[in-house]
Amino acid sequence: MYNATDYVLAWPRDLARNELTYLLSKRAGEPQDDTWTARARLVIEEAFAGGDVLRALNSAVFKKDFVKKLLASVDDLPEPEPFRLVWSVRQAAANSRTMLLRQAWADVVTVLRGRGYLEKSAPTPCRKEAGGEPPDVALNRLSEAALVGSNMWPLQPGTWTDDTFYSLVEFVHDHVTRPRGRWKHNLGMRAVVSATTACGWHYRDFATEPGQLLYRWYINRLFEGYGSELRLAGYGESLGRLVRVGPADRAELVKRALASPTRAMDVSHALELWRRRDASAGDKRSAILTLARVLEANRTLLKTELLSKDESALFRIANEFDLRHSNAMQRPDYDEAFLDWVFWWYLATAELTDRLLDRQNAATVP
Repeated sequence: MYNATDYVLAWPRDLARNELTYLLSKRAGEPQDDTWTARARLVIEEAFAGGDVLRALNSAVFKKDFVKKLLASVDDLPEPEPFRLVWSVRQAAANSRTMLLRQAWADVVTVLRGRGYLEKSAPTPCRKEAGGEPPDVALNRLSEAALVGSNMWPLQPGTWTDDTFYSLVEFVHDHVTRPRGRWKHNLGMRAVVSATTACGWHYRDFATEPGQLLYRWYINRLFEGYGSELRLAGYGESLGRLVRVGPADRAELVKRALASPTRAMDVSHALELWRRRDASAGDKRSAILTLARVLEANRTLLKTELLSKDESALFRIANEFDLRHSNAMQRPDYDEAFLDWVFWWYLATAELTDRLLDRQNAATVP
């Protein structure tokens, strides 16, 4: 009998739902021992905490029916607890916490490598067949080509500068993929005689989007837990790049502002400028100017047809805090905190115009 009472997700809910849906759409894989059930075990090993779900799958007579019920229950299952630091780490000096973050990131990458997430870019040579490039050699070659640095692998967190660390974080995002299938060579008694002759897992059917989504989820939880303002962007021009983030409650505003089909490109460009890890005051001014152009596009319409007096005042304030003009009445030395305030004000006003225009359009529908 199916009972999901004690099942807990180890993945973000959307990813678990998508990968289970993909699994149910597939038949048995290739080669011969990469069966549908083997693929189901692989998803469940990763997507659910503990071994309860895997044991239930193994004991199920009709395994596909079990996975169908599991998929139907995903929305009701608890997600992993937020990543939280213990007292001693929370009280540690900034440089000590930075080193702990680097080591924690390296540990996550080690786990993902063990699950085959870097095998597409740097496959482990098969012991059954001669030759093959060692995976660390392949990763060093790729890291050097990407201008990350030389001799980065194996990972040595204690030797990195901030730029090296952040470059490695982004480099792994570019190369991580989720294997949806795996299989082993049958080496018979040779695997019993010596561990060095045993053939490990071979991975296949690599999926980039699920791998990158999971990697971003792991790493962003780490960065948030360690108090960093950086996150791996999950959309727009900065996809897979470390960007600065505002307070968590602004994430929904960003999502809504990007939803406009007519302004998404300009808003995305403004966000790219503002969120850069090393964004200067000049970058922030450019971001504000981009949003100012977004507002200007609807200025006449909003002033003449759409806005009440109160709404008009809000829109006028947004535009009159304009940094486009240089004259004796304006000061060029705005504090960056002021620039941040103007940026979020402009973005919120741009999103407001979308909602007001939607209201107007709805009113004209017969």
